[in-house]
Amino acid sequence: MKRGRLRVKYKIEGAEAFYIAERLHSLKVPVYDLIECKNGVILSIDFADRKKLFAISRNMCYNITEIKYCGKLSPLVTALSHLGVVACFLAFLAVAIALDGLVTKIEYKGDGVRYSVTVDGILMQEGIAKNRFLPYDLKSVEDKILREIDGISFVSLKKSGRILTVELYLAEEKIEPIDVRKKSIKSTVNGEILRLNVLSGAPLFSVGDRVKTGDEVIVGCYEKDGERIESYALGEVLVRAEYVYSYQSFAKGEKYKDRAMLLARQSLGEADELEIKVKEKQSGDKIIYEVTVIYLVTLS
Repeated sequence: MKRGRLRVKYKIEGAEAFYIAERLHSLKVPVYDLIECKNGVILSIDFADRKKLFAISRNMCYNITEIKYCGKLSPLVTALSHLGVVACFLAFLAVAIALDGLVTKIEYKGDGVRYSVTVDGILMQEGIAKNRFLPYDLKSVEDKILREIDGISFVSLKKSGRILTVELYLAEEKIEPIDVRKKSIKSTVNGEILRLNVLSGAPLFSVGDRVKTGDEVIVGCYEKDGERIESYALGEVLVRAEYVYSYQSFAKGEKYKDRAMLLARQSLGEADELEIKVKEKQSGDKIIYEVTVIYLVTLS
């Protein structure tokens, strides 16, 4: 049963009765309509929490008086009490409250089976586990799982009876088809080869060699028994390249140097930057900042 739908209002009298509200809060018992009155307080709590109230006040000198029922279900309780069947209703209500929201099993569907240990850890952080009561805000828990596990495109938490079902799916990876028509892999930059991985074809350079723009690094052929056989070029080449940018200024200073680096990066575009260096030169009454960006390029 959702909280707030059936509450009981009490008048609690006694020395320092106001502190009983703080004690209830420490036990995570919501307190509604708290009013300070002569010799005590008036407050209401959820019907399901009434035993906690009497438990914490058992050894204290409080006089507790039940005033009335509150909430959307209070008219029904009042009507049933006039019919003399309130005891049966309250017994049913107590059972419903005790079992509503209780989770005794957690099941995983889809890719959730692979990530069950990780998701279990996230659920525990939110107080969700077997033989515990389920919080009502499952949407926030779903959002947390999406944020903390990379590559997830969909997650759903649904409760049916006492079973919580976690359905989770990863984003589909796009598989690019192999281009069997490519006859060569050419360099798009001037630089030094750092890594060379040939899957099909023959390399014309080695790691450590320098290449220029337009050079064929891998060609689509191979030799067998002394015969050259045409094939296709497939592989990956990692090249360390340099980009030089000049910025003209009429003054010196760190802010002009920083602007030169910013403009160099914008001019180069998106790149896997390794290092950026700036040299300052004087040319008449002008200052020239020469920016060198060292970056990585993958050829495929």
